[in-house]
Amino acid sequence: MAELDYGIAQNPQDHSPKILWSRRNVILACLCGVVIIFLGAVTFFWIVLGVRTVRLEGSAMEPTIKNGDLLLIARPRNLKRGDIIAFRYPLDPSKTYMKRIVALPGETISIDRGGNLIINGVPFPEPYVAPDQILHPRAVEPTTVPSDGYFVMGDARDKSNDSRIWGPVPRRLIYGVMIARYWRPSDSSGDRSPMRGSQNRVLSPFHRISRVS
Repeated sequence: MAELDYGIAQNPQDHSPKILWSRRNVILACLCGVVIIFLGAVTFFWIVLGVRTVRLEGSAMEPTIKNGDLLLIARPRNLKRGDIIAFRYPLDPSKTYMKRIVALPGETISIDRGGNLIINGVPFPEPYVAPDQILHPRAVEPTTVPSDGYFVMGDARDKSNDSRIWGPVPRRLIYGVMIARYWRPSDSSGDRSPMRGSQNRVLSPFHRISRVS
């Protein structure tokens, strides 16, 4: 019986184009991918979340934040008790402060002679306040926070100029909330807060900020 010819080449040659990946090309492609992902993440944080870097100078937020600390702050959204916020000083908007929210809109706040924080008649613990930072407590009579305001104080209670003196901060003056501390300087003596006093200065490449307390 005659063999059938199916038109199939016995030794086919593949003439399709081929891409030859060298180790160098693979590394370059991976690096490009990493750069694209990094730039995307930076764009998301800086534009969508409004993240910016600031440097704090001063001692009003010790021991949580110390002089020279570099911080990341984001655009404020759902503010809550305990948040550390950046805002314009109500009595002089040319100055900027960083304090901690201790009472929310509508709450009644008071501070007894021992420096204990009381919210709506219930004592509220503050583990972030060091005992040596509240040696001379200032009592505050029961005060109801306005619907558009926040009662703020510095963690270094004896040094801080805050809502105990000039009242709650209006929401419209709050422009940032701290999300992380990413660097803390230190000097040769091991003291990481070389600047003394209660005045602070927050420096940012994206926002002009003057001295704060």
